[in-house]
Amino acid sequence: MTSEALLQKFDALVDAPNGVQKLREMILQLAVRGKLVPQDPSDEPASVLLERIEEEKQRLFESGEIRKPKKLPPVEPDEVPFDIPRTWAWSRLASLGQINPRNKLDDSIEVSFCPMALIPECYGDPVAFEVRKWGEIKSGYTHFAENDIVTAKITPCFQNGKAAVMRDLAGGAGAGTTELYVFRPIPGTLEADYVLIFIKSPGFVDGGERRMTGTAGQQRVPRDYFEGTPVPVPPIAEQRRIVERVDQLMALCEDLEERQRRRAEIRVSVNRSALHHLTTAADNTELAVHWRRIREHFDILYDAPETVAGLRQAVLQLAVRGKLVPQDPSDEPASVLLERIEEEKQRLYESGEIRKPKKVPPISEDEVPFAVPEGWEWVRLGTVGQIIGGGTPKTGDPTLWADDGIPWLTPADLSSLDGKYIGRGKRDISPAGLEKSSAQLLPAGAVLFSSRAPIGYVAIAANPLATNQGFKSCVPYLHGMSEYIYRFLQAVGPEVERHAPGTTFKEVSGKIVGQVAIPLPPLPEQRRIVERVDQLMALCDELETALTHSRAKAEYLAASVVHHMSAA
Repeated sequence: MTSEALLQKFDALVDAPNGVQKLREMILQLAVRGKLVPQDPSDEPASVLLERIEEEKQRLFESGEIRKPKKLPPVEPDEVPFDIPRTWAWSRLASLGQINPRNKLDDSIEVSFCPMALIPECYGDPVAFEVRKWGEIKSGYTHFAENDIVTAKITPCFQNGKAAVMRDLAGGAGAGTTELYVFRPIPGTLEADYVLIFIKSPGFVDGGERRMTGTAGQQRVPRDYFEGTPVPVPPIAEQRRIVERVDQLMALCEDLEERQRRRAEIRVSVNRSALHHLTTAADNTELAVHWRRIREHFDILYDAPETVAGLRQAVLQLAVRGKLVPQDPSDEPASVLLERIEEEKQRLYESGEIRKPKKVPPISEDEVPFAVPEGWEWVRLGTVGQIIGGGTPKTGDPTLWADDGIPWLTPADLSSLDGKYIGRGKRDISPAGLEKSSAQLLPAGAVLFSSRAPIGYVAIAANPLATNQGFKSCVPYLHGMSEYIYRFLQAVGPEVERHAPGTTFKEVSGKIVGQVAIPLPPLPEQRRIVERVDQLMALCDELETALTHSRAKAEYLAASVVHHMSAA
């Protein structure tokens, strides 16, 4: 497979998920198999190069310039992972140069210091350094010098491709993290960038990952793998041609990634604009126009799973703006519904079921974010329901907790919830835990809203339960309003979060949640809205699933193309 054939396959890969990354991997794999550039019969064969390396190693050792070279056995036929061109030869890194050599420098010399964070992952990216005195870093760190090749040996840095040729070092040398292997070629015998190509090639990385040892999170590639794995060595002239071709193709990959990034930005911008115009349409005629534009370009606007989130949010915005279902003039208006809510609040207070409701200020004109249909009313969330917080019993007191007690939730219990309703979390509390903490028993139908980072998780209590202090839940005064309030809070969750003070630890108070302005439809229309939203959310789920499957199929096909081309 030549590089020209590779270019012909670009279209089959670049539009696949992670397609450009797969192209990068394929370029490296083809390079070390001798399939990226043609061979030149006039090149001095690699076998002669290996002889010269051995002679130079012996000379350097006898002159005291290097330690005694490590003697490794030749590469046996059963170790060879793939065929290479006739002019190439197999060897091992430890036979081609020095592994983890030490520097001898004056302590006062300024040199380069490189922690793991400054080792690049992408081929061709330069290494960044800090300048230190040699005496400060010569002990306890890995040494390297100009033109050395380094690679991370610890997970996940090794798998992520943290490897580089060390160039433009202060003082021509340096030291860095102990989690590096260093290869120093015998001068004038190997192209450092070709060695880097081999170290970053999928075959070498996959083999190293399989050989890792150690505990989870601290696994490392064994030294014998790094220094002893068979290396395909081309003639030195071909090494240079390979490096030049890889550089060209990697530059092309960078251009492709930049074009993809710009296309994605444009798509996101167009998507947001289309949905914004849809949700802010002044009337039904304008709404129909904007919906027709989205429908005509639906396949372009919604071609990836992550785009469905914006569509869901648009459905919610249309719902709470009264644009999702038609209004029915025969519905009892929301103003009458509010009178019934006030009567029910008074009854609950007089019967001792609730504390005296707090006075909630009315909505001023400048607080109204958009117009609502006739028959709707703007009110505050605290007008239609109690805003109730939660609490956590003392964790060290086992009498406050129970294996089968009162369900008790934290925001984490809502993070992976599939559906509207939740009945139980990971832990239960005992009646004593409820009594001796600020947790409160919420009735079935309470709308749970997470008020601490992460802010905006929403669910409906399927049964009586309690929560920790990370919630400000809304208990509607009238039955039948929970699902509309649930969908409303889903729509305004991001806006509520913007009212949270603080930067690192954000939390919205019960007062803030209670004063959120909610557009209140008549009760029958609330039911119609909820029914329609449920239908559309189910369609969004189907679309997201289909796009996810399509992406997985595209990834599989791209991987198959890479495998076929690499093995051809």
